[in-house]
Amino acid sequence: MADLRCAVCRKRPSELSEYVIAAKEHNLELTPEDYVLLEEMTLDPQTGLFLCTQDYVKLGAPGNERGIIAVENPPYWEEV
Repeated sequence: MADLRCAVCRKRPSELSEYVIAAKEHNLELTPEDYVLLEEMTLDPQTGLFLCTQDYVKLGAPGNERGIIAVENPPYWEEV
């Protein structure tokens, strides 16, 4: 898998406090990257791209019943 990064801000999970905190609360041995792999619903496992919460909200919280995944270029998401 490619390097895990937010499709919009390009930050890694370890650079985003929401994932650092969530990983610590979830499991003492879980890294922020592990947390994203296990829990992030916008993650595209083929590209490693996901949407952090701040950017997901900025994009209007897109979604549908099947879900969305993050993509490289605007609008930064597509339906599954």
